[in-house]
Amino acid sequence: MKRINISCYNTLVFFLIRGCFIGICSNNLYHTVGQNGYISIILSLITGIIPLMFYYFIMKEYPDKNIFEIINIKFKYGIIINTLLVLFTVIYTSSIFYNLIEFINIEYLFKTPKIIISIIFSVCLLYLVNKGINTISRVSLIFFYLFCILFVTMFLGTFNLVDITKLLPFNEYGLNSILKGSYYFISYNISPLFLLTFIPYNKINKHNKFIKNFLIFYILGVLSIFIIYFFVITIYGSKMANLFVYPEFLLLKRLNIIGFLERVENILSLLFVFEMFISISISISFILEYFKVYKKNTTIIKIGIILILNILSLNGFNKFFFSNTLVNLCSFFFILIPSLIFIKKNYTDV
Repeated sequence: MKRINISCYNTLVFFLIRGCFIGICSNNLYHTVGQNGYISIILSLITGIIPLMFYYFIMKEYPDKNIFEIINIKFKYGIIINTLLVLFTVIYTSSIFYNLIEFINIEYLFKTPKIIISIIFSVCLLYLVNKGINTISRVSLIFFYLFCILFVTMFLGTFNLVDITKLLPFNEYGLNSILKGSYYFISYNISPLFLLTFIPYNKINKHNKFIKNFLIFYILGVLSIFIIYFFVITIYGSKMANLFVYPEFLLLKRLNIIGFLERVENILSLLFVFEMFISISISISFILEYFKVYKKNTTIIKIGIILILNILSLNGFNKFFFSNTLVNLCSFFFILIPSLIFIKKNYTDV
């Protein structure tokens, strides 16, 4: 693996944080916490540092190895843990791919068969993943600049519509709902950063500045979600937000800058496509690294992974899966397992 520029690496962090937000985490927050979801996001920003520190120390302990090699060192039967981890990552990736197809189908191409949409994105994914994580990181850097332009445009165009009174009543659903919302956010939007551990620490340029840069983009990613959630709630209210699958897209329809920039939601909503597309690309790269560690031919495997993602995503997921099953699986594989890796001594020393 070639060395990755730290700026490109940081944009991978940014997009992974946002990858599961719209249509998955956001809908759970609207339903569970309502107008106080922004408190859950702030709480998650603080408490989410804990699993991130686990990831960092795991990477730094073995700077020349990826997470699969580290697991093989720390656990006698590491191949079992690695295999389970990859199987779940396939499910996780399929969930985002399903969400991407649904978003495109509902908001852009409602008369187009979903299989056509999935094939188009599959070809793009296959091409990008085949180029490797270095190319993916450079593409994410370009997407990040475009994202910033689109995001600032959205912010300026909807800021005048904000109605703070829609944040009331405060804590309508109770403290437990806020904590549950925080659990959703950490599991869906922070824990997937574990996927970046397939990149060895010493393969990141200027890794002496790693923590500082990582935290900056971590905060930027969470802050960007906070702003969008805050705008949806203060413009539409939590009850109306619950009526739509993608209220964030509806938010863009209200955009109006200086009275002449209107009906640009189809362009601005590309920022949601960017984040899901990059997240899927990173996840597939994570899966491929598993096969490289065990010296398998990844050429055919790449096509196989794309086919599996299509099969799983087109068969669909239900609401219960996103509100219960997936969030618990994320916390188990992306938080609990890394915690065990962090505290586990080398089995050869036992």
